Amino acid sequence: MRHRPSAPGLSRGRRRNQTAQRVVLHVFLTTAWVLLGATQYWSAISDRDSAIRATQATVLNLASSLAQHAGDTFEIADTVLSGLAWWGRDVGMQDEPLSRFLAAEAGRSERIHGLCVYDADGRWVGSSLPVTPTLLNNSDREYFQHHLHNDDDAPYIGPPIRSRSDGSWILTLSRRLEDRQGRFAGVALATIQLEYFERYYRGFNVGSEGTIGMTDLRGDVLVRIPDGAQRSIRDTEVFRLMRSKQRGAITYSSPIDGIPRISGFATAPGFPLQILAGFSQREALKSWRHAARQRVVITVLGVALLLGAGIWLDLQLKRAHRNERLLAEQAQVDGLTGIANRRTLDRGLALRVQEASSQARALSLLMIDVDYFKRYNDTYGHAQGDECLKRIAQMLEDNTRELDLVARYGGEEFAVVLSDCDLETATAQAARLCDAARALALPHAASEVADVVTLSIGVAAMERGQSFTPVELVARADLALYAAKQAGRDRWSAG
Repeated sequence: MRHRPSAPGLSRGRRRNQTAQRVVLHVFLTTAWVLLGATQYWSAISDRDSAIRATQATVLNLASSLAQHAGDTFEIADTVLSGLAWWGRDVGMQDEPLSRFLAAEAGRSERIHGLCVYDADGRWVGSSLPVTPTLLNNSDREYFQHHLHNDDDAPYIGPPIRSRSDGSWILTLSRRLEDRQGRFAGVALATIQLEYFERYYRGFNVGSEGTIGMTDLRGDVLVRIPDGAQRSIRDTEVFRLMRSKQRGAITYSSPIDGIPRISGFATAPGFPLQILAGFSQREALKSWRHAARQRVVITVLGVALLLGAGIWLDLQLKRAHRNERLLAEQAQVDGLTGIANRRTLDRGLALRVQEASSQARALSLLMIDVDYFKRYNDTYGHAQGDECLKRIAQMLEDNTRELDLVARYGGEEFAVVLSDCDLETATAQAARLCDAARALALPHAASEVADVVTLSIGVAAMERGQSFTPVELVARADLALYAAKQAGRDRWSAG
């Protein structure tokens, strides 16, 4: 069945409204899941930044505490060395009382590994060892050469070396000794085992990939856990930052093992040493990653629920719109014949009259009546009468154009609105429809004009330049139909 025009303005408005409803739904759902995803994303980023800041605060406090410990350790040793410098000037270096003094001072703190005094030639004068190794000479050591060629009285921390007395790795703190005339008289040395710092640092939990290290101002790593690595970091970004600041935090990839770490560093008060403590970024963000995965799952589920709800709502809207269209079509279509009903005819005719008037086009209206239809019903029954009306409606549609409007006017009456059609063309069309009705050969024994069903047609036209109202056009067509009936039926008449 061809498309039957209805109230076009109303249909377009309804379609626009339905489209707008679906657009609003799609925009709302899209905005909702985008906002959900964006909120979760920014929350995750914010939590990650918070986790990093918290880790930075932790490692910075740890580095500061260990730097204070390192400073205190070397301060204890330097206090003894300062006393030895006074002893050397005012008392003189005598092996037995000096060694007893050194042994007593070394025993006062577990941090000090040993105390030694060398003369101007590098020979052992006294030590905290049970027996002073007088046959050994330490003039080749870096700390000895430093004080030999530098007359300042500042303490000097040398690089890690292996002790000649017991073979352990040690850090050295030394001071220059002078006689009463200010001449170089030797070196006072305190040693601290690397193992002491390593053992102390292992008491702090920095995770399986965390590190604690001690460096000097040359960038040499003096102590490092967990692997005890001793190497230089002087050409690295982290060392340049450590040289420029006394205290700070940094996230970087370790130049030693390549592990990304969040680290804090601090300078030991009074000594050219810095402590670098760090947690691996992977371990520091472990809890955050777990929470982030939960956020992802929640977000995915939320988006899935929104999409599911959106699809369901969209289907409901489609179903509602489809039902609305069906109801609208049913309101516009005659239930028996399937063609346009009286309501659709009234709206369509009004619109076409308006268009024809505004565009100076011709418009014609055919009012059609099935001859002696009441007798047909009485003779063949109402069921057969309904079938007759259906056949007539189908015949009218088959013999008119797509742009024409075919409608059931009421009872056995039909109407055809012929767009852009003058009176001459309309009368020709009416004649064809009368012939087409007879060609159906629907038996009609009770008819007074033929033994088959026939039609009477009234024709009214609004020529170009004329202007009628729909009511006036219908009235003219009705008068023409009445004239056709009066003239004997099975014919057309123009009004």
